[in-house]
Amino acid sequence: MIKAFMTRFPEFTESMEDGDKELVMATLKAAEAELNPRIWGTLFEEGVLYLAADKLMRSRLGEALRDPDEPAAQSVYAIEFERLARIASMGARVL
Repeated sequence: MIKAFMTRFPEFTESMEDGDKELVMATLKAAEAELNPRIWGTLFEEGVLYLAADKLMRSRLGEALRDPDEPAAQSVYAIEFERLARIASMGARVL
């Protein structure tokens, strides 16, 4: 999934240093653990990628991407993740 992440979000790879690939992998793993693939269905990988991107926005890798005037502002990744979460949670589900 790291290859998909780096392809989708090259802005995080531009300033990578030693050890940052491990940070991205750990963040992807943490995001995977937070989402239920049975609920997310076909949107699972997309949800994981956007959740991880939002988490990385708050790390050193996202420092250059944050608005210095509003450092606590919601990221575009969080906004898209929330949109995906609404889609994933629509309708009746049998688990």
